[in-house]
Amino acid sequence: MPKLLAPIPGSLATRATATTTIDPESTPHHEAPFDRASSPGPAGPSSRPSRHRTIRGTARCVVTTLKIGVWLCVAASAAATLQACQDDQDDQDLSCQDQPTACTGLTPVCGDNDTCQACAAHSECSDSQACTPDGSCAAASEVAYVDPAGTDNALCAKDLPCTKVSKALATNKPYVKFTGTTDEAVTVDGGTRTFLADPGAKITATGDTILRVKNDAHLAIYDLELTGGAAGIIAFDPQVIIDLERVRLTHNGSGIDASRATFHIADSTISDNLRFGIVGGGIVTIVRSTIADNLGTGIFSPDTLTISQSTISGNQGGGLSFGGADFDVTNNVIVGNGSLTSYFGGVELGNTGDGGRFEFNTVIDNLASASSAPGVSCDSATAPVTFSNNIIYGNRGGTHGDQVTENAGCAWTYSDIGPKAVSGTGNINATPSFVSPLQHDYHLKPDSPGKDLADPAATLDGDFDGDARPQGGRRDIGADEIAP
Repeated sequence: MPKLLAPIPGSLATRATATTTIDPESTPHHEAPFDRASSPGPAGPSSRPSRHRTIRGTARCVVTTLKIGVWLCVAASAAATLQACQDDQDDQDLSCQDQPTACTGLTPVCGDNDTCQACAAHSECSDSQACTPDGSCAAASEVAYVDPAGTDNALCAKDLPCTKVSKALATNKPYVKFTGTTDEAVTVDGGTRTFLADPGAKITATGDTILRVKNDAHLAIYDLELTGGAAGIIAFDPQVIIDLERVRLTHNGSGIDASRATFHIADSTISDNLRFGIVGGGIVTIVRSTIADNLGTGIFSPDTLTISQSTISGNQGGGLSFGGADFDVTNNVIVGNGSLTSYFGGVELGNTGDGGRFEFNTVIDNLASASSAPGVSCDSATAPVTFSNNIIYGNRGGTHGDQVTENAGCAWTYSDIGPKAVSGTGNINATPSFVSPLQHDYHLKPDSPGKDLADPAATLDGDFDGDARPQGGRRDIGADEIAP
């Protein structure tokens, strides 16, 4: 914190704001930038220019802090008072790099631009080595440290990390910080906890589930990899809430068994698991994530599903299968899923109800057995639903080259579907023009036939990358909006 200003002679002030009342009729007016480079004090000119400093000839001199490192003389009177104002400013006009301890709370780091800002890495928090999700630095006393190079102790302190997650959880500290690879089957039973991780930190549990979460636990996990277990995460209780951000679930039996829990998944990867990527009921929300190369289905049967700006690719059991009335699937790339023996390829919709949305997706190059439409199958839809603004093209397998199921349950409008066309308002059958499918780049070229052809009544305001929709007169069909 900046030190308090000394009182200006003749002033009543004893805090950072000092006021001296002067007879305005006897006070000369000063109107010039109060810059040390041009107005040297007793110590001579400063090499660092001042900021926001102006002298005005009013009846008082006020010195106050505007923000860290910026002080202002609003007025000056007699020469002695002006000099006192300048002397105090010379003492107090310091940057956060001059006073690094002045950066606290949600902005604990002095940045390159000489302002206090949120932490972005654990290394920026010198006391705890723990940068929290809100950008503040945790106190070391709030963190239990787990490191396989530590010892089997119950303190789990920064200077004495423990080797067992169970010991860290027993401290009841809100944060658990992981370093290295920990081999342990972990159970989180109730309470609110946050798992933080150094780069490359992992948890594994050979032959067992890596993480079980139960009762009313609310667990947030950041930057950690869960790998090599019989399952990555299992959560059966409907009161459980799990937040995953920048998390990897790889090479497990299944990645996540959501059962009846609530999952929020962002900027994460669930890949290369031996069965499902995500399976079970529950409420699942996914954004900007990758569900890829799982030997089973990528996402199978959540009760409520919201997924956007994500890639679902290479899952041999099919990409995305869901039912229930609550689903919102937008701005996703669903590519290369399924096999000649899988029941479906890209997407299977069942028990659709009447409240779901499936639009602005790109469903391309998926594969299915002869009994199912390889792009989007909705053979078991139970209520009529119309899906719009999708590219569903070049999927293989199925019956008679069908890309989607056409029945009373699923209707299609304003979509690019082919090579076999589908009837419906605004539908086209034209080969999409992608930037580089061989390099898995499914952004649209400027000459893509679906440009400006989405439903005029569509309201979605962003695309796969977060670019604004529309960029032209109307939105573009598919997950990508062509940017200028």
